[in-house]
Amino acid sequence: MRTARQVDDGRAPWCALRRNRVRWLVSLAVMLVTHAHPVGAQLAVNRVELVLRTQDLTARDALIGVRNESNGPQQAVVKLEDWDRALDGANRWYPYGSRPGGGSCGAALSIFPQSMRLDPGATQSVRVLLDGAKAPAGECWAAAVVETVQSVERGSQRVAYVLRTAVKIYVQPPGLRAEGEIAELRLVSDSADGGTSAGIEVAFANTGTRHVVAGGLLEVRRPDNAVVARVPLPDVYALPGARQAVRVRMPDLPPGKYVFLATMDYGGVDIAAALLEHQKR
Repeated sequence: MRTARQVDDGRAPWCALRRNRVRWLVSLAVMLVTHAHPVGAQLAVNRVELVLRTQDLTARDALIGVRNESNGPQQAVVKLEDWDRALDGANRWYPYGSRPGGGSCGAALSIFPQSMRLDPGATQSVRVLLDGAKAPAGECWAAAVVETVQSVERGSQRVAYVLRTAVKIYVQPPGLRAEGEIAELRLVSDSADGGTSAGIEVAFANTGTRHVVAGGLLEVRRPDNAVVARVPLPDVYALPGARQAVRVRMPDLPPGKYVFLATMDYGGVDIAAALLEHQKR
């Protein structure tokens, strides 16, 4: 097993563990930008993601079902948008086609209809179409966004707000690779309590050519390799070339020397791993 060591300066290099030595369950849950059933929901969708493949004639279009779950008629706008994620995993939104070279599918995707009116209990399908000849050479991604305008009474005022439900879309050419590494493993202060307690941050870098969902584990060991604690890491959702950092609280440890071993299974051949030595005073 190859390992990488350092002492608390926050720049632990990464190492890889063979899959037949370390196994960790990867959650296949995919993030939905806004829940399909928020408080006071009017419309619900039946998908959280779509995967379209340029070389598969049976996977070049897909349907999204939209249902009116309210007691009155509802109108909605349906559109494509570009998106990516910040370092903390938060979704960021852009006009569709505005990020060439940044994952946008551009002219490869179209959507129909772009507006709808549904009576109570009615369902309508939204069709997403892929033109494989116009798809980028690498994986691209977009989102089908269903928007409705709602209003609530607050005293003598009426407040309008927009409800958005997004279905992630990935377009995949053949030959994509799942690869990744733990680019950084470090101690951080917890800003929620004024920085008085420590946490551990793990930054995962997607070095492959397809998006991945990675599940991980942090083990705390003594110098004699005895395991003191195991802490599950939050799942990571990383687009190609992107990083995402997750944090966990420092376990309650007595004074002494420890080694933190972080591992992440992203679905590739190897398991990404990193080591960090720590002295608890």
